[in-house]
Amino acid sequence: MLQGLQDNAKDSKLIVMRFTPRDDTTQNSIQAKPVEIEVDANFNNLRAFYDKMAKLPRIVSISDFKINQLDKQTAEKTIHAMFVLKAYYADPEALTKPAAPAKPGTPGAPPAAGQPAPAAPAPVVQTPVAK
Repeated sequence: MLQGLQDNAKDSKLIVMRFTPRDDTTQNSIQAKPVEIEVDANFNNLRAFYDKMAKLPRIVSISDFKINQLDKQTAEKTIHAMFVLKAYYADPEALTKPAAPAKPGTPGAPPAAGQPAPAAPAPVVQTPVAK
């Protein structure tokens, strides 16, 4: 995944100054791999990179971005950008664990022992309106 991000940056003609992966974070069985990225580019190339990230088959987010104009500019380098890119994926251990049974009283849970099953809702009957 990290190599793919670097390849997309190179294909977008970004000049990568820093590419620093951080430790993974986990929330509700979803893991995120944050990477601090610092690049020099022109605006169109940075936009092309962001567009490629938006079209990836996995969920990614870009946050904490700062864009500054460079003092010495060329056709390929007009801005300096820093941002955190997070790629999200499912926790492999959570996928292999069987789901815990739902507690009685929560939607989709079986009724508690000794409790009758809830009645099925009554069918809705529509009658035509005479004109």
